[in-house]
Amino acid sequence: MKTTWKLFMFLITATITLVSCEEDSLDPLTGKYSPPEVYDLTVLGTQDRVKDGPLYTFSIDLTDEGSNTLSMKLFSTDYILPASDFTPSNHAANKTYLLGAAGTTFNGQQIMDGTISIAAQDSNYTVSGILYLADETVLKLTGAFTYAYQPDLYTPTFTYTDETASPAMGGAQGATPIEGSTMHKITVFADDVFYAYLELVVDANATSLSGTYSVKDGVNAIGQLSNGYYVDLAWYGMAGVMEGGSYYMKGEEKMYIREGDGAITIVDNAGIVTITGDNLGILNLEALISSGGATWSVLETPGSVNVTDATKL
Repeated sequence: MKTTWKLFMFLITATITLVSCEEDSLDPLTGKYSPPEVYDLTVLGTQDRVKDGPLYTFSIDLTDEGSNTLSMKLFSTDYILPASDFTPSNHAANKTYLLGAAGTTFNGQQIMDGTISIAAQDSNYTVSGILYLADETVLKLTGAFTYAYQPDLYTPTFTYTDETASPAMGGAQGATPIEGSTMHKITVFADDVFYAYLELVVDANATSLSGTYSVKDGVNAIGQLSNGYYVDLAWYGMAGVMEGGSYYMKGEEKMYIREGDGAITIVDNAGIVTITGDNLGILNLEALISSGGATWSVLETPGSVNVTDATKL
């Protein structure tokens, strides 16, 4: 009996020891035995930025003291490289890095997976990530660099459409006709990509869109711009989302223009329009959603719109 008990305890102890040793030897990142190679990249080799449609391509080379080089090809809709997590992609997309022979590499080898995390303070950047090479090597990278920016000289080509309805409808429920008015629904495109949608209340006899339009929650007069809105119907026990009014795009986010001190000014030169707006109240969408539709407020930082020489489609 004692021999049987000793044999049983030996087998239990041996099993625990084997499992423990196996778990200790496995790399928690990859399930393989070799640990990641660690590099700290602090020397900025080259930097370049190219505009292609709505996206900027950032090409950045970072090296360490041993000349190990991370060559990144990152994409963003922002002029300045944003602080973000960049994920792998075979095609250019916002906040991704490019895979493939012409994409992101380490010492010339293609990076196949992993996340590149970038943080920024003014022009000072830090980078970190766990990345995987084509030969299954695992890299643990950290680094820091300063990115010097030049003024953005790129100006997109703007176009717009103008849909009209007479009279404009106003009031809290949008059901009251505004006498002698026309609603102009302006859709603006930058390099053929949607940029802004504005609802303007204009004198029905006006021959141009020129004027300064204040933002009103529920328009009720000529010379006003309808406010933007977002309503999740789940707040009322239904399905779907209602959104509309006046808004513009900032990257991939919709900026809903709300009532406030700001205004939109339009200069219409025989159908070629310039649209500017500063100090615009922008809906705090995060607060609205988190409150279940109870908190309608504006962001602390005002918004702005700039459209130059848009031609009518």
